[in-house]
This record gives sequence, C-alpha cells and structure tokens, in this order.
Amino acid sequence: MKKVILNRKIISFILIFVMLIITNTITVLATTTISTDWSNWNMTSPASNSSSLKITTNTAWVANSSVSWITLNTYSGSSSTSIMMYIAANTGAARTGYITIYAGNTSKTITINQPVGTVAASISTDWSNWNMTSPTTNSSALKITTNTSWAANPSVSWITLNTYSGAGTANIMMYIAANTGAARTGYITIYAGNISKTITINQPAGTVAATISTDWSNWNMTSPAANSSALKITTNTEWSASSNVSWITLNTYSGASTTNIMIYITANTDVARTGCIIIRAGNATKTITINQPAGVIINTSSNSYSLNVPRYAQSDSRWGNTTMTSSTSNTISNRGCAVCSVAMLEAYKKNSSITPLEIRNRSGQLTSSGDMVWSVAGIQTPSVKYSTENQYAKAIYDQINNNNPVIVQYNTQWHYVIAYGYQNVSKDANGNPVVYYSNILIRDPASDNLQTLDKFVAKYGISGLLYYR
Repeated sequence: MKKVILNRKIISFILIFVMLIITNTITVLATTTISTDWSNWNMTSPASNSSSLKITTNTAWVANSSVSWITLNTYSGSSSTSIMMYIAANTGAARTGYITIYAGNTSKTITINQPVGTVAASISTDWSNWNMTSPTTNSSALKITTNTSWAANPSVSWITLNTYSGAGTANIMMYIAANTGAARTGYITIYAGNISKTITINQPAGTVAATISTDWSNWNMTSPAANSSALKITTNTEWSASSNVSWITLNTYSGASTTNIMIYITANTDVARTGCIIIRAGNATKTITINQPAGVIINTSSNSYSLNVPRYAQSDSRWGNTTMTSSTSNTISNRGCAVCSVAMLEAYKKNSSITPLEIRNRSGQLTSSGDMVWSVAGIQTPSVKYSTENQYAKAIYDQINNNNPVIVQYNTQWHYVIAYGYQNVSKDANGNPVVYYSNILIRDPASDNLQTLDKFVAKYGISGLLYYR
C-alpha cells in the first residue's frame, strides 16, 4: 500500500515538472514577435534621403544593414522603438539594399530600392597634341573615352571631323586641310557634361601651290546707278580681297577655300570709270574688272535762273491778324500760307502789287472754313503726282523755265510755299538737266529760313503735287 502511494507521488511530481517546462516554453515562444510600420521603400530620386522606421517587438532586437550606403541612428534596442535610416546619394546604377532586424529567433527584412544617379562626367582621349611634320592634307583617328554624351568643336575651318557628337566611348576621324601659308595652330575642344578636353594640332608652313578661280572676271555695267553682284571664289587655301577704288566694296574681305561674296557698286555721278578687285591666295592672284558708264557730269558753269516773285509773309502786320473768313477765328498769320502763295504768284504773273489781303477779300476765293478755292484764282488743279525727287524737281524746273512760279504743297498738312527759281543745275553726259530739291529756290510765307526746296522737304515732307497758272 505504501509503495502504491509513493508511485503516485512520483508520477504527480513528474507531471507537474513537465507542465512547468511546457508553460515556460509557450511563454518564451509567445514573446518573440517583431513588426515594422513599412517594409519596402521604392525611392523616386537618387539624392540622399532619410526616413523613420517604427519597430514593434516585446523583446530585445538588433538591426543590420546589408550595404554601406544605408546607415541607422541606432542598431539595437528593446521593445518598440522608432529609428532613423539614412540613404546616401546614388551616383551610379540603380541599386537595392536591405535592413534585417533580429528579435530572438525571429527576423524582419526591410527592402530599399534607389534609382540610377547622376554620374560625374569624365573624359579622356588617346592623345592630345599633334605636331604635324608636313603642311599637306592629313587625317588621324582620335579615341574619345567618356561616360556620357559629348560634343566636339574645331576652332578653325581647316580642321574638320567625320562626326561632331556622340555618347560614351567613340573613335572619330579628323581631317586637316593643306597649309599654303604660315605655320598655324588649331584646336578641337571636346565637351562632356561640365568638363572639356582640348586637342592641339600644329601644322608647319605650307609649300602647296595655291589655286584660285572665280565664276566671272569682268563686269561691263550698263547703268551708272548703284548695283550689286555675287562672286564665287574657288581656292584651295585661305584668301584675301581688296578693292583699288572706294566706290567698290565687299561684304567680306577674307575667307578659306570656296566662298560666295557680295560686291557693292555706288552710283556714278561723273565720267565713266573702271575699278578692280584683287583676290590673293598664297602666291596666286586674280583680278576682277568692273566698268561703270558715265553718270551725272557736273556743269562747271553755273546754270541758274529765277523769277522776280516777291515774298509775302503771313505774319505781316498789314494782314497777319485778319481772320481767314468771318466764320472762323483762324488768321492769315496762322493759316494764310495758301493766300500768301497765291498773292505772290499773281503779283508776278500780273506784275502788280496785289496783296494777301486782296486775295482773302476776293469773292468766292475761300470756303467758309478758310480753305483755298484754286479755280477762282485761275490756278490749275494738279493732275499728276510725281513720285521721285528727280521727276518732281525737273517738273518745277520746266515750269520756271516757262515763267511759271509753282506752288508746292507740304506732304500731309495744308502748308504751301512758292518755287520761283533754280541754281547750279547739273547736266548728264547727254546734256540733259538733272535737277534735285537742293537746286530749287523757294519763298516760304511762314519762314524766311527755308530758301531751297530740300530744306522744306527735310522739315515737312512733300506731296508731289504742283499748283501753277
């Protein structure tokens, strides 16, 4: 009986012991948990950045970064903790890193993806200086090594490339034109990102015979007027051009190889003339001859003539303050240029002493607002409007030679003056008069300062109309 009781006690003890072990194991297993508020970060920029991470666990933990570009402000702790992680800027290809957090026999992995970064540009070439031993045409390969796109730019026209841009490593060809002049130096600058590389090329003095030709060499102009023409220069080297006269000018005076230039010829106002353009290339020359016919020949003897037309001033006290009509407040002083011009014309044509006041008082001579009614004064209404200076001045010249003073109108306003003579008129090669505004003498009722038509035109402009009887 005692033995049975003893056995029962031993069995109870063993059961209690086993239950304790199971309970403790379950407790330990239940406390080994870990979680984070996020587990994956797909970054949108390669720039440096940082983020917080909340770790929730009920036991001690440690963290480990798989890469050097991810660091933490702390690598261990107990229970729940917020930590900071720091991501370095990426200057290379896209990359992925991990943070692993351990708590007991449990772990949690955080994944971080960072996009490709901006790579610092680098550039190199397999050579950077070429001291050429001959002035003849030549070529050479150049290897460009870079980790980005590039562009090349020669500093001179005698260095050209088969390609001027690319990306990454490339082999290009450079071509050197023959040198027919002094020793020379040129450069090729290669740009990649914000850096550059310069290639220097030294070419010795040349001995190649220069050649030069043009698409024409003689221009017999048919008019003395100003003119221009293109000229194509073809040469195998650099060239320069000069004119032996001031009336022939060029848009450019130098170049290299084939070039199209412009020649400008000024108007000829004298006898027929010849000028030359001399083009030089190395020791070769080419002469372009230009012949321009006679223009206006200045008559050395004075060709002048005037009519005895009096000058009536609008401001004259005898009539200046008189109103133009009873219906307007405008006076002869400020609006009477037409009245004064008609009075001057009639005084000459009738050899009388008629005054502006008499013209103003003539029945029907003015409208109620004071404008001139030309037909009442017997003056022809203009039927022709002249468009050029020579045409207009010549028409006035012809009327004066017919003993007709001419009333001239301002361009857009109602101001009139009278032309009564001419001075120093030139003649062309055929003896025909060539008349300009500066040759025409005028009387201006508003001012005695304007005595030639060119002064009037410069101040007021001109209408191109003529009024005369």
